[in-house]
Amino acid sequence: MPLFWEPRTITLKVRKYAEVRSFYKAVLSLKVVEDEPGISVAFDLGNILLILVRDDLGKMPNNFGKTFEMTFIVRNLNEILEGLHKLNVEYEVERISEGQKLNIQDPEGRVISFITK
Repeated sequence: MPLFWEPRTITLKVRKYAEVRSFYKAVLSLKVVEDEPGISVAFDLGNILLILVRDDLGKMPNNFGKTFEMTFIVRNLNEILEGLHKLNVEYEVERISEGQKLNIQDPEGRVISFITK
C-alpha cells in the first residue's frame, strides 16, 4: 500500500463563508463545479476539488490561516499582478531560487502563492 495517495479534495472550513467564497471565485477566478448556497461550494483546481464549508460553530483555532499555504504554478506573474491591481487586492512579492513568488491572503488569512516554473 502506498504511503501517499493522490489527493482528490482539499476541504476548508471557513467562518466568513460568503466573503471567502467570493474571494476564491472573483479574485482567483476559480470555476464553481458544485454549490449548496450558503453551506458549501466546490471549485475546480484541475485534478483536485477545493471545497469550502461554512463553519458556523467557529471551532477552528484563531491562528488557522497562518498554517495554510496553497501554491499555484502560473505561466505569467504579470497577468496575475494586473488582475490583483484591478481588484485592489494586497500582495507581496518575494525572491525565491526559482525566481519570484507572489503571495496574497484570503479573507481569513490563508496564504495563496503564485510562482512561475
